[in-house]
Amino acid sequence: TSTESTTTTSTESTTTGPTTSFTGGTGPTPTHLNIMSWNVFFGNSRFNAMSDMLKGHEIDIANLQETNNKLNDIAEASGYTSINTWRQKHDWCGYNFHNSDWGHAWSKELTVPGNRGVCGAMIFKGNAKLCVWGLHPIQQGNNVKFAKESVRIAAEEMKVCSETYNAPSIFLGDFNTLDWRGVRRELNERTGWEWDLAAKHDIDFIFIQTGPLKVGEVDSSEIVGDGSCWPGFPPHNGISRECGYADHSPLWARIKLDC
Repeated sequence: TSTESTTTTSTESTTTGPTTSFTGGTGPTPTHLNIMSWNVFFGNSRFNAMSDMLKGHEIDIANLQETNNKLNDIAEASGYTSINTWRQKHDWCGYNFHNSDWGHAWSKELTVPGNRGVCGAMIFKGNAKLCVWGLHPIQQGNNVKFAKESVRIAAEEMKVCSETYNAPSIFLGDFNTLDWRGVRRELNERTGWEWDLAAKHDIDFIFIQTGPLKVGEVDSSEIVGDGSCWPGFPPHNGISRECGYADHSPLWARIKLDC
């Protein structure tokens, strides 16, 4: 929700893979996935409310934005596993979490100008494997160019994850633009894959890969607390209990997996 801008051009990354070492996720292959994108608001320390939101909607995988250096606090309160590593240089990334039934094998954090980032992870359960990537680019007049910049920076590593694990991809977060079609075109062009919009609310989107590898079919989606909160830089934002004391409505989709 910040309006800051920068001319920094670093694309430095940190990584814990690729690896063939799989942690957790040994249960039966699921038929469905509940996945959430949520900007939790940088001033929010109601970790129990975050936990209630994730558990209340039986979320399997969550990508959270504006967590700052609170990943361990969120994980401890919720029982979800925090996968990515926080660093100041990619402070406002989209950080991945999964519940205790799922596991992970790889993660990567890519730095985007403005202390932003794109954070990825290969998350799995049984034979279901997904490369999940989250972002939170600069807000400047809802210009789609900043979201496109994040796609450009992440595209090659997205291919590495997909090719290493033969896994389809999900790309989600607070895109700070209303132009979801422009983002989808950039995803198509930069990856060479086909993408579809699984869910959206204002500037928050969930995209799923549909070809050549396919995540699955969207059964349903939900905007939580719609109308009771709204994004903006304080004091122009709206925070509510229904939104988990955040200024974005949590956005989630239920997907029938193609595995």
